[in-house]
Amino acid sequence: MGDADRVRKEVEIEIAHHTRAITDLKTRWNSVSPICRMPTELLVEIFVHHARDIGSRAVAIYRGSTSQPRGEKLYAWTSVAHICRHWRAVALASPRLWSHLYITSPRWTTELLRRTEKVLLVVFADVPGYEPERRVRLEALRLVLKEMERIEILKLSLHASQLRDLQGELTEATDSLKTLEFFIRGSNGNVAFVDALFQAKHPRLQRLALSAPSIQWSNPPLCPNLTELFLSSTSLQAGVTLSSAFDALQSMPQLQTLTLRDLLRQEVDSSPTCSVVSLPRLKILKLSGKTFSPTVGATFLSHLYLPSISNIYLTCTPIDRAAQLVSPLCAILHNFATITALSLRVDESNIIVRAWTNRSPSENPAVRMVTSDCDIRLTISGGDTHRVSAGLLTALCGAFKPLDITALRVKLRHFSQKQLETLLTPMRNVVLMEVVGSPPVILPKVLQPVVTAPDRGPDDFPLPRLHTIWFRQSSFIARPEKNLYPMQVWLDCLDFRRISGAPVQEVVFDDCTVDPCGDENKLAGAVQRLVVYD
Repeated sequence: MGDADRVRKEVEIEIAHHTRAITDLKTRWNSVSPICRMPTELLVEIFVHHARDIGSRAVAIYRGSTSQPRGEKLYAWTSVAHICRHWRAVALASPRLWSHLYITSPRWTTELLRRTEKVLLVVFADVPGYEPERRVRLEALRLVLKEMERIEILKLSLHASQLRDLQGELTEATDSLKTLEFFIRGSNGNVAFVDALFQAKHPRLQRLALSAPSIQWSNPPLCPNLTELFLSSTSLQAGVTLSSAFDALQSMPQLQTLTLRDLLRQEVDSSPTCSVVSLPRLKILKLSGKTFSPTVGATFLSHLYLPSISNIYLTCTPIDRAAQLVSPLCAILHNFATITALSLRVDESNIIVRAWTNRSPSENPAVRMVTSDCDIRLTISGGDTHRVSAGLLTALCGAFKPLDITALRVKLRHFSQKQLETLLTPMRNVVLMEVVGSPPVILPKVLQPVVTAPDRGPDDFPLPRLHTIWFRQSSFIARPEKNLYPMQVWLDCLDFRRISGAPVQEVVFDDCTVDPCGDENKLAGAVQRLVVYD
């Protein structure tokens, strides 16, 4: 060995020695840093939240896409195990951190199952229809399904033929399964679901979501302990009869959320097998479909007893016949406690009613309407609301006992003056009205009636006890070319009510647009208090 080679060897040895020394010094340095003094339990929680956030965002990005989530995206969070030895030791010693399995390859799945030890699993599998990815993911999924007894949440997206291939792995009953979701692609015929998945063999199953080309309820395959049921058909085939649906729902008294999309048949059964189905805990009901008709919706609702319902969403076609829904909806609304605050919103394609009850008698209804979520929500959509909104809202508001309403929020379109008078006149005790968006030009005319009879007074005004008008995101810009002067119309209305003995005491502008020509000063003279929020 020459002198040069010997010197290089000595230098390499010395470099290695100093490298080890520097690593040791860095380890000692890191050991006194705040992150290393953090309790291990807290560090694990940070890792878990980071892992769940990364995984869920990766799945959301690819949901509905033709491409599949790649493993490096789904498991990008594992980089925390490569920051330092301490973090890696903490990560590897936490089975819960690895318990959310996004199915990729058999090799990685085997390693994850080892790291999870015996904790409960949450499994997400999206099996494509092309090779070799289909074969690889099916193999990895089978490895996980062998651990069926410790799967708590199972979400599968696959082809109908792949579901048949997995029947052997899916027949095992388990006490741990709480959530089961299937998104089935491909088949135009009935999907051969495994009965054991949905029946009482899973005593803890609470959420069941099935989206498939066609779902049949000839023999209701559903667990009686379900609290959340989502069923969606992706084709417009015959569907489920109302009788079959009622028979199935009778066996699920624990339901709290029910969503049916493109599931019910278009025609109504001549003689449903039951009179009324009681769902005492149901809070959310969503019915929709490309061919879901108001006739079917009305029949379905009229056979339900829903004492705890708080949210009803209906998307029906044609919406022109939505008046058929009024009677069953009014029957449901009569079950509620007294309604003290009401929000009515109509746009081009939606009718939205929100209501607040007097469950907190000590709280001001107007405050509750602004600060808390509603107790009842009804949404009707499915087409142009122009011809049906006025009649629907007037009929529904009658079911709310309008004399009990003291706070009202409106965002209305397509109302004539007569229709608006019919809607508002019964609400004699409203003290606060919130107007969202540019108010209808007819609204001040409705609030400023022409009193001609000598025996008529302030109590004969629409909303005679109105104290405050709150305009939110409204525009009062004049348009002379169309002879529209909204601020002047409102000034005339407020002056008339003040002179006639039914004054509005307060007006609030919240994020509104007003002409810069002194109109606000004029308005301040028409009321006792004017408040402006930018």
